[in-house]
Amino acid sequence: MKEENESGQLEMGSDRPPEAESSTPPRFEEALGRLEALVGDLESGDLSLEDSIARFEEGQRLLNLCTTLLEGAELRVREVLRKADGGLESRELDLEEGESA
Repeated sequence: MKEENESGQLEMGSDRPPEAESSTPPRFEEALGRLEALVGDLESGDLSLEDSIARFEEGQRLLNLCTTLLEGAELRVREVLRKADGGLESRELDLEEGESA
């Protein structure tokens, strides 16, 4: 669907869900879920070129958001692991068991 913007130019309408239109950024899980849906749409091969580009652009924004959120989470975990003397305690995490090695 095309819509006219403020300058009178036609733009592609958004197929994004309403929560993607809000000013509050989505949570990581929501952004990742939407990113996975976009990948599925693109892999289907059923989209027009314009729709494919629009979804690719949205996917890039979501990828950047997810990366930023993960980096922030990593910083928070590092802060929790900070030793009393101010140094960092580095540990390998066993993600399958959820315990540190």
